[in-house]
Amino acid sequence: MQKILIVSDTHGIPYNFEKMLEIEGTPDMILHLGDIEGQEDYMETLAGCKMEIVAGNNDSNKKLPHELLLTISGKRILMLHGTGRVSFDIEESCWKLRLLAKEKRADIVMFGHIHIPIISKGEPWDAFVINPGSLTYPRQHNRKPSYVVMLMQENGEFECEIKYIEKF
Repeated sequence: MQKILIVSDTHGIPYNFEKMLEIEGTPDMILHLGDIEGQEDYMETLAGCKMEIVAGNNDSNKKLPHELLLTISGKRILMLHGTGRVSFDIEESCWKLRLLAKEKRADIVMFGHIHIPIISKGEPWDAFVINPGSLTYPRQHNRKPSYVVMLMQENGEFECEIKYIEKF
């Protein structure tokens, strides 16, 4: 079983990323969904594992892709930040991202940008849509920094859970 941490919108401030690693330990992989703002090398070194990163609207690193399609344990995962594709209308955004999943033949779409954690499955295409929220500037009702833990089995079955970091 692989442990994958999914994060987004750290905005150059690694404090809660560091706290997350203290809580979770070293994962098998980290997926960062944009707005890392120049902390790519530091975070990857700190994590001690493979890290896949897509560009967000606040990222100036031209080497970061805007979309990335990965296959992990047979599941096709589309990573993007979401700029220009999503809004704060969560239902509509999830619907649009599922259409994109169908177009890209992805089983899971992961995005950032709105700073609100979501795990949703539905039509069209019956794809999962995941947003880990933000480790730095959370916007959901409880305003707690958030991330997602995904446990992926070899056969492609997986579980996802939104986790929160308590503020001190």
